[in-house]
Amino acid sequence: MGLSGRHPWGSIAGVGLPWGHQELQGETVEDRYQLVRLIGSGGMGTVYEAEDLLLRRRVAVKLMHGSVSPDDNTDERFRREAMAMARASHPNVVALHDVGVFRRTSYLVMELLDGLDLGVLVKARGALPPGAVRVVVESICSALAAVHRTGVLHRDLKPHNVQVTAAGLVVLQDFGLARLVEASMITAAGSVLGTPQYLAPEVVRGERPTQRTDLYGVGVILHHMLTGRPPLEQTDNLAGLFFRLVNQGVPTLADSRPDLPGDLAALADRLTALRAEDRPASAAEVLEHLTRPSDSDRVALGALVRMSVLERPPDERADPSGFARPAVVSLRSTSRSYSRGGQPLALREPSPVSRTATLSPATRLRLASTADAPTRLREAVALAQRGDHSEAAYMLDALTQVCTEAFGPTDPTTLAAQFWHAVCLSALGAAPQALHLLAQITDRTSEEGN
Repeated sequence: MGLSGRHPWGSIAGVGLPWGHQELQGETVEDRYQLVRLIGSGGMGTVYEAEDLLLRRRVAVKLMHGSVSPDDNTDERFRREAMAMARASHPNVVALHDVGVFRRTSYLVMELLDGLDLGVLVKARGALPPGAVRVVVESICSALAAVHRTGVLHRDLKPHNVQVTAAGLVVLQDFGLARLVEASMITAAGSVLGTPQYLAPEVVRGERPTQRTDLYGVGVILHHMLTGRPPLEQTDNLAGLFFRLVNQGVPTLADSRPDLPGDLAALADRLTALRAEDRPASAAEVLEHLTRPSDSDRVALGALVRMSVLERPPDERADPSGFARPAVVSLRSTSRSYSRGGQPLALREPSPVSRTATLSPATRLRLASTADAPTRLREAVALAQRGDHSEAAYMLDALTQVCTEAFGPTDPTTLAAQFWHAVCLSALGAAPQALHLLAQITDRTSEEGN
């Protein structure tokens, strides 16, 4: 659906909402999802951060706009968004938890991600380091390879639809324009679905999109990351923009920018070729020729996200219009992204700023609650038991710090969080750090016994 703006779910400026957001805030959808605050809104829906009262976790709830005319195709597009997301289960694709109807309006329930969108990251940091660029391209192409195998096209690839978490995980989201390949194309009468400056030439010509159309979007994103700015600036002169897209395409990089890594510049040019047949045939083909990033590249990407978040004023980090999101409340698994033996960020790149310092006061209060801390601990232990050690370690580290402050270092919940943190570190290959934590637990229980 093409949400845009500073926040990972987009800006709400100038977009009509189905109801007053102050009216809905605090209400419960289907007796399960309590709407906590408005996150953003786009052409198809309004997104809220919500509390899943059954599973006690934070989620994102997208409500379709109530102002949609009953004779258009928005309901059908919304339904297909749900189908596309449900069929594409992958670590680099945003997870769909639930769908339903609230006040005669369809809604989606998705995982709530921390971090910020790629467009915001590039705006804050400028051109990204080559290693970070490789992480993003590899992650997007891995996601597309999985998505395309299910017969789904994304159709709206752009930096603002790519989320980068504080752990360096890259997640493809917003399938509002995705279509099933075997289904007939849906377009609103007299309109073009998509963001104009990111449209592929064949789409502008009215041709049927293919996998190579999504790869064109990857090329535009790659161009944006390498140069620090979009290949084509936003303009109100759509006729001139479309003429350039169809006849000239985006500026090439391989010959004009010798300062850029040659392989990445050449890949950007191939992916944004005017003729679709001149692009790679599939995302899997791109992955075959891409120089794979290292674990240190992933750590560096996560560090860029954290620095960008921490550079914001503290009051903006927790503001609904900001882009910070406390990673401790996200259940996104990152261990699958570190398949080559990656370790938690705190081990690979210690920061002088405590991770809990980036948590909002409301989150710290929830974690410090004697009633809620065991629930958060069970969530983290469940992640560890199913093999998501990196994300579990991140959660358990933050939970240990908060519980230590609230209950003391010898409290059973504190010690349990610390023990499971050690288990996760051991599984991730960080034996010295795990042994250090276990020694602390032994010392504290001995002191308590005396």
